[in-house]
Amino acid sequence: MGQARLVNGQWTMDVTGIAACPDGTRVPNAFSDHYVWDPNTLAGTVKITNTAGACGKPAGDSGTINMQLRQAP
Repeated sequence: MGQARLVNGQWTMDVTGIAACPDGTRVPNAFSDHYVWDPNTLAGTVKITNTAGACGKPAGDSGTINMQLRQAP
């Protein structure tokens, strides 16, 4: 779990997580996520970086995906 902070007009949050691999293995602290999103549109990105080799991916492997948050009803 992370805590969001407003930095230079954008929300940011960093979290680490457990990798749950298809073969059933679990690797604690296997990746770190860096979230950034716009406070008005709630659109943003998350950069996922493997901090440990897990699920067939080496440490250092990374990728960025788009995200769209929605206000709860």
